[in-house]
Amino acid sequence: MVRFGFSLVSLLIAAPLLFGQPPSQTLPLQPAAAVPDPQLMAHLAGWEAAMKAVDKFAVEATLLKKNLITKRESKFTGNIWCMKGGYARLRIAKAVAKDEKPNPADFMAYICNGQMLYEYDGAAMVVTMVNLGKSGTGNNLLLDLMSGMTAEAAMKRFDLKLVGVEKHYVHIEAKPKNAEDKAEFETMTLVLCNADVKGRAYIPRMVILRKANGQETETWDFPDPKVNPEGIEKKDFEPAEPPKGWRVQKAEAPKGPAPGGKIPVPGTR
Repeated sequence: MVRFGFSLVSLLIAAPLLFGQPPSQTLPLQPAAAVPDPQLMAHLAGWEAAMKAVDKFAVEATLLKKNLITKRESKFTGNIWCMKGGYARLRIAKAVAKDEKPNPADFMAYICNGQMLYEYDGAAMVVTMVNLGKSGTGNNLLLDLMSGMTAEAAMKRFDLKLVGVEKHYVHIEAKPKNAEDKAEFETMTLVLCNADVKGRAYIPRMVILRKANGQETETWDFPDPKVNPEGIEKKDFEPAEPPKGWRVQKAEAPKGPAPGGKIPVPGTR
């Protein structure tokens, strides 16, 4: 079963996305600028402003994992709920063919209420509890994104460059600077809706991660998000009681690359 680190899970539930035609994934990369690109900074400022209006969202997501050497592919499907204040949940399972019976135990799920993180490993029948501390400290990428990470903060955490602009999408490549993020991915392409997409300006649409010296890719697609939907409440982020026979264990929270914030991550319903 696919597993996720703290930084990666936080990243993958970063934001609500757009409807419609998927963006291109094959735009040519552009040389990195020696000084901040004013066009890039304008897009980052637009993203920062747009995310401040997002209080919560729900989305059905798909994940496509590719090994570019062996040409093997694996597809996963999942659901994500997120709410400001450190609340998030994710459940992800391997997709199966129409004539194939799914294994109900083959899933990973996460729930976070801003103070505690719960990881549910269906195959291992283990729940891992992580105390994030009174302030919810830890890797805070998700909350930074949800609350509208400033352009300054983004530039400090990642080497960023604008790698392409389509009719409806903006592609920004990020290379991590801190060890925690480097352990999760080598480069990330964040695909945002362009400024002229009415009602969806700068809302993320897709996340593409490259790992293992570029030999592996993980593409997260969010085709139909529900931005600020009704019906999502704090009680929805309480931990689920594990089934009989599961083992419960505790783990320490990883140190985040920046102070403050909370690490939301997701879970099972």
